[in-house]
Amino acid sequence: DITGKVSSRFAFTDTFAVRGAVATGLRAPSLPQSGTTGIVSRDSVDTGDLVPTIIALPGSDYATALGVTQLETEESTSYSLGFVFEPTDAITITVDAYRTEIDDRIVLGDTASAATLIDEERTPGVPDRAGAIAALPATGADQGQVFSNSIDTITEGVDLIVSYDTTLGEGDLGITLAANVNDTEVDKVTDGAGLVNKEGTTVSVLETGQPGERATLTLNYGQNAWSGFVRFNYYGDTEVNTFAHKEIGLPQELSVSGKFRDTTFVKAAWLVDVNVSWDVSENITLSVNGNNIFDEVPRSLDGDDVLEFISHGGFSTAIRAVPYGFNGAAYSARMSFSF
Repeated sequence: DITGKVSSRFAFTDTFAVRGAVATGLRAPSLPQSGTTGIVSRDSVDTGDLVPTIIALPGSDYATALGVTQLETEESTSYSLGFVFEPTDAITITVDAYRTEIDDRIVLGDTASAATLIDEERTPGVPDRAGAIAALPATGADQGQVFSNSIDTITEGVDLIVSYDTTLGEGDLGITLAANVNDTEVDKVTDGAGLVNKEGTTVSVLETGQPGERATLTLNYGQNAWSGFVRFNYYGDTEVNTFAHKEIGLPQELSVSGKFRDTTFVKAAWLVDVNVSWDVSENITLSVNGNNIFDEVPRSLDGDDVLEFISHGGFSTAIRAVPYGFNGAAYSARMSFSF
């Protein structure tokens, strides 16, 4: 296999230039994907209880029955086109649009039990259904998952970066805005192989498990021995099937309102980080940091969330597709010494 990249840049004026690139890439299966197997406790696709779940090795009896004898290399093609604009010495603006196509993407398939393997509507296209049903209990697990080259994806997006540097009072001020809008679409799903289906959890996480919008606005200021910054972080919303009724079909009457949520939704949020540093001497610097100082956390669960029900209240917030975490605010102090 051969990879390559062709890029070009053309300056129309001293302040405006256009750039673009076309590239191909490869990614070989990682060792955990191609050479590791193990049994973990995971929620049952039948009852929601924790049961032994095997991550089956490609080429094993169970994986082979699902059409996965080995993992192949992922291949990608990417395109980008953008411009750089410097209207003044203090301001730089860059905009880049991109498209990345990944073929034979390696993903962990949806969980299957003997009951789901029997149900052809829930597990369509399995090459050797009888073999898979027979091989699963032989692994010592109640249900299983397999890595496979089952998906082709297309990711498109636009990056924007605006930077501004100036003096303010006796110090230097820098303002940087970085923003991204992107969309990932599963273009193709190989029927049966690895039990990845268009409506399943794996596809859901790829398409909507990451924010479609992301932005940071950073203000840096330094004067003499003091410096610091304030950073505003924006994360768009996410919505996945994981730990929701679409993945774990529980009787609806067990929920508080009589209907479990089909998906796990995490709303968009702004997080604010601050930092202050003091150069005590040429060799010693003290700094104080605050991350997510307004203690933004994901939506609290209630009686209509499957995750809360199967954990008997052990989880109070969403834990999947949460781009900004669920630990809230964090503070630290640091002393660095250079010589």
